[in-house]
Amino acid sequence: MLTPCHRFKRFRVAAMMVKAGLKGKLENGEIQTSDNIDLANRLKELTYAISYGIYNFTRRGLFDEHKLLFVTSIFLKILQRNPEIHISNEYKGELNPDEVQYMLKGTKNMNAPLMSAEVSSFINDHAWQSICGLAELPAFQKLTSDIESGAKQWDEWVKLEQPELKPPPGEYANYADFQKLCILRAVRPDRLTAALRTLIIQRFGKMFIDEEAFNIFSIYRETAPQTAAFFYLFPGADVVADLDPLLKKKGFSVENGMFINISMGQGQEPVAEQALDRCMKEGGWVFLQNIHLMSLWVKVLERKLEASQEGTHPDFRCFLSSEPPPLPWQQTIPEAILQNSIKVSNQPAQSLRANLLRAWQAFDQNFIDTCHRKEDFKPVLLALCCFHALINGRRKFGYIGWSCSNIYGFTMGDLAQCAQVAVNMLNARTGSRANEEVPYADLKYIFGEIMYGGHITDKWDRRTNVTYLETLVIPQIYQEGHELFPGFKTKLKGNYEEFLNHIDWNLPPETPVAFGLHPNADISYLNNECFNLFRQLMELGGGGGGGGGASKEDVIGKQVSDFLERLPEDFNIFDIKTRIGPPENLTPYLVLLLQECERMNILLGTMRKSLIDLQLGLQGALNISDMMDKQMTSMFMDQIPATWEKDAWRTLKSLPVWFQDVLDRIKQFSDWAESLKMPPSVWLSGTFNPMAFVTAVMQTTARAHQWPLDDVETFTDITKMEWEQPEGQPEEGAYIHGLFIEGARWDREADELRDSILRELAPPMPVIHLKAIPTKERRTSGYYDCPVYYVSQRGGGNPPGSYVFFSQLKTSEPTVVTLYGIYCYKWVLAGVGILLQID
Repeated sequence: MLTPCHRFKRFRVAAMMVKAGLKGKLENGEIQTSDNIDLANRLKELTYAISYGIYNFTRRGLFDEHKLLFVTSIFLKILQRNPEIHISNEYKGELNPDEVQYMLKGTKNMNAPLMSAEVSSFINDHAWQSICGLAELPAFQKLTSDIESGAKQWDEWVKLEQPELKPPPGEYANYADFQKLCILRAVRPDRLTAALRTLIIQRFGKMFIDEEAFNIFSIYRETAPQTAAFFYLFPGADVVADLDPLLKKKGFSVENGMFINISMGQGQEPVAEQALDRCMKEGGWVFLQNIHLMSLWVKVLERKLEASQEGTHPDFRCFLSSEPPPLPWQQTIPEAILQNSIKVSNQPAQSLRANLLRAWQAFDQNFIDTCHRKEDFKPVLLALCCFHALINGRRKFGYIGWSCSNIYGFTMGDLAQCAQVAVNMLNARTGSRANEEVPYADLKYIFGEIMYGGHITDKWDRRTNVTYLETLVIPQIYQEGHELFPGFKTKLKGNYEEFLNHIDWNLPPETPVAFGLHPNADISYLNNECFNLFRQLMELGGGGGGGGGASKEDVIGKQVSDFLERLPEDFNIFDIKTRIGPPENLTPYLVLLLQECERMNILLGTMRKSLIDLQLGLQGALNISDMMDKQMTSMFMDQIPATWEKDAWRTLKSLPVWFQDVLDRIKQFSDWAESLKMPPSVWLSGTFNPMAFVTAVMQTTARAHQWPLDDVETFTDITKMEWEQPEGQPEEGAYIHGLFIEGARWDREADELRDSILRELAPPMPVIHLKAIPTKERRTSGYYDCPVYYVSQRGGGNPPGSYVFFSQLKTSEPTVVTLYGIYCYKWVLAGVGILLQID
């Protein structure tokens, strides 16, 4: 039996012999000499076969979200080097290096000219900056003027649901496929990954995108007594079921002692060690499940597997399973185990349909029969399964779905326990209590606050969690035609199979609307998929090298000179304090001003020193240190250097956008420091600590009215003014701007929250009048408590959490008052939040 290593070695030997002059070909695994061979075509065939073999072997161990990353990396490398595969060592790639760099970075022109009114109706500011960045490349020099002159045609193309299926307007229809992708990168990044998949299929073949069906037999053929198979565990995965066909064919079972299945946990270490020792000596298969639970014992397992490299029975096989670590930087499994194992990632589908079917199939008719009120129980169980599927499927949409979407794991165990609780509660209401209704409130509390809610750490996520239950576990589930979620109706009668068929046949196609989200959530998801893909490609390549003949050092040198030239002087704190005068003149707002200027000076000092050192290093006057090398890599990748980020504010912006942000912030505080008078409207997101400004508003108002500060809270009155319109601050409170709303929009005419407009992902809010009011005067209806976040990561990210305060937004939708404040179900499920910065 040939292992993958042996097969690759055979290909390698054949290729070397052909290149050395032996005219041969592979037939039945042997090299046969022949006088007739097309050397160039043979090399292409060998290269293609080897490339696909390596790709397929690697893909099997990758998570679904990383498979496109891997194939894109291969795609770009091959097309940059030599897509035709010639015998010579000359590499004539078909991709322009500058265009590849644009694709990876999404370069923006921060000094882009103004758009015409016609173009601004279908191109936003960020897309226009990207277009102007693309126009700096030779092939696209006329792009901006062509869009201006052909605005109608470009408007129609940009607004297409799938613009990648139709050529761009004008001469760009004749551009190369990759150049069309560059245009999509600028104007419709949400469609780029779909276009990229299509192009890879056209150039490499369908098998590079459409994965082969899971085949346990092909995996087994590549295992050996010395090579374990390592299975990743995902929600809904059943590795034992995957192994079952193989076990039956080999005649191995628990009964005959040839298959030992051990679920690892406390006290199972000696059992596992004995099983490994016996099967290594006498033969047999050992399956150790959930080894991630044994963080200390896995070191012993590592030594045991090392011992299997010599003198092991040929029928010995070891299978391992483990959950992926919850966070990328956490490592629970020793690297040696991973390196010496065949990794298998058979990730079950995570669509709404798959999750709902999987949830219902976790039960059977016998379980339903354990409930003495079966007709009451079945609609409750269906609603519970919908709840489980919705909250798991919502994770797909990132931080607009769950604020901490990267850390929650709702399991089938949670579902099973909740279902058993429902059975117990209904069984307790039989006999003399048979006339009692279903205990909706008790079920919702146990499901939402204890079972599933026990996983949730963020207040606003807990609000989302209980809101789903408030719309699902309600008396209306017993009404014919009631929708559990948009497009899917409840079912009242039938057996287990009939309910299963109801799910299978009547479930609508999956859209964000099913989760309560706006269709824009899907666009945000696709945008994030695109941005994350190319960010990870840049990180994997370590920044790569300069394109078009420019070295990495040349690019960095130009950037350093530009930054040093534009970097302003530090604030003169002594002068500001002198002009303020004695301490009694210090108001909360002036204290904030001094704090902001001091923190900006720290950042400016860090930036200036590191830029000067780096400039000297590039000139050869200083040795390039590790820190300087990391700074160069970050700058080349348009990322903020870690030393700067440590002294700055939380942000997800790219380096050019962030640097302009620095200059704008300095301008705001320079003007404020010059006059010692607060600007007519404060750019709230332009502060290091926006909560400090909110607190200053509360302190100033509380002092004026002699209210206890603990009895005061904020209130936001949304004005009709644009950001530049205020002429002065109000008598009480403060005008603020720079905020964006996600998940909905603010209707200036109706003066309330309304549904988003398609493709308007985060429209700006008008100027907001931030006030402080006594807690007892808080509104109890007609408002939505909207969380305000510093960045789009909301509750997640590193460090976790970017919540600042909550804003009250008017709404005509029905509202409720609970422990989680005043809100309406519609806007909670839509993930409505305010952002101080957009990415």
